[in-house]
Amino acid sequence: MATSPNDNLAQKNIIELYAQCNSCLDHRPEGMPPRDWGILDVGLTKDGMHIQLWCRRCEKNVAVFTLTDIIDADCDECCEC
Repeated sequence: MATSPNDNLAQKNIIELYAQCNSCLDHRPEGMPPRDWGILDVGLTKDGMHIQLWCRRCEKNVAVFTLTDIIDADCDECCEC
């Protein structure tokens, strides 16, 4: 289930493992953290059933996740899309 902007989980970073583009990691400058090097777009697909991670540096797909709940991308009351 998705969190709302006012949900306690949405108020802090709870990421345990960051997603990265493997191609980009191979070319990042020495000493630069992977978090600072990556440029990922994260978005909902048109069918509302998937979230895609897209590498803007390499212009390629990093991952697609299938959601268990369909997200209504037209939800005006839950976020500013």
